[in-house]
Amino acid sequence: MLDSLGNNVRTDMKPWEMKRFFEVYQGISDPQIPQKVLENSEEGMLYVPEETNGAGYILLPRGDTYDRIRELFKSII
Repeated sequence: MLDSLGNNVRTDMKPWEMKRFFEVYQGISDPQIPQKVLENSEEGMLYVPEETNGAGYILLPRGDTYDRIRELFKSII
């Protein structure tokens, strides 16, 4: 899978960690994994800054704080 994504994905996971993660995932009989999308719509938690200082296209958290995003993930876990 990572070969198909090429240089578009970065991770610090070791190959054995990825393998173990996949094994654990396969062992879950009915994975009810919630899906959440972080987006920059009017209701979204992200916004596109006016100035990116040459960083290309980036999204930042609304209010320039990650508090709402942290709370979202805490509610999932």
